[in-house]
Amino acid sequence: MTHDRERTGPAWGTFLELADPTGGPLHTRLARALRDAVADGRLAAGSTLPASRVLAADLRCSRWVVTEAYAQLVAEGYFEARSGSATRVRAHAGTAATRHPGAGPARWTPRFDLLPGIPDLRAFPRKRWADMVRAATTELTWDELGYPDAAGLPRLRRQLASYLARGRGARVEPEQLVVCAGTLDGVLRLCRTLRAAGHARVAIEDPGWTQLRLTVAAAGLTPVPVPVDGQGLRVDLLRREAAVRAVIVAPAHQFPTGVVLTPARRAELADWAREVDGLIMEDDYDAEFRYDR
Repeated sequence: MTHDRERTGPAWGTFLELADPTGGPLHTRLARALRDAVADGRLAAGSTLPASRVLAADLRCSRWVVTEAYAQLVAEGYFEARSGSATRVRAHAGTAATRHPGAGPARWTPRFDLLPGIPDLRAFPRKRWADMVRAATTELTWDELGYPDAAGLPRLRRQLASYLARGRGARVEPEQLVVCAGTLDGVLRLCRTLRAAGHARVAIEDPGWTQLRLTVAAAGLTPVPVPVDGQGLRVDLLRREAAVRAVIVAPAHQFPTGVVLTPARRAELADWAREVDGLIMEDDYDAEFRYDR
């Protein structure tokens, strides 16, 4: 925060440009700067403005300058002032008519979102999530507040290893787990490792998730589509791809067909991996959901 009348970063964190003395008296320049901050979204609708004496002290000017600027923007409909309450940015002050010329169009929200792979976020348990985040943050040790282990928080990996042993029958140590930011992050890490090891191509299911194909390509590898039928991935066609030694498959619930990889195909896929010394990357998509019981 500077202590001159050219620029100010007031206590509530909005940067204002008041530098050009040819732009008129200070209260005019302040009103213009606040108006611009509303128009380009730096001051969002409903934001509380600092008290006039606080902003005046920050600007090292008289309180009259601030009250005059506030009054002008109240008159223009940008701010609203109520007796006994703080001055606020009016709810509709940032409409299309007052937007900065460089601002993009307002985001359109569809009534029904049929985008695949996205849960109904309206049902997200916000309060429970916030309570658990608060509880977990309270229990963090001082060393856990620093830079985390690149593989993930050790306590989290211990919990995951326990779950995998209990729910999946997997024999895995916490040190063998790497926590990723999601499926695509995990695939990107693996594909980069494959490329460093000399791989050039990775087989993917066809049809399949578009983002998966793009992620493989982003890692510098060539995605090779392999057809899917009513039993899952066509391993017989995968065998024809001589240069491929890695495959990404969603055996529990293939996207978008929903087919489950049959036991015979699973065994065939495992045999293929042993024969070519290959890698099977399993996308555990929707494996937690069971519709048959």
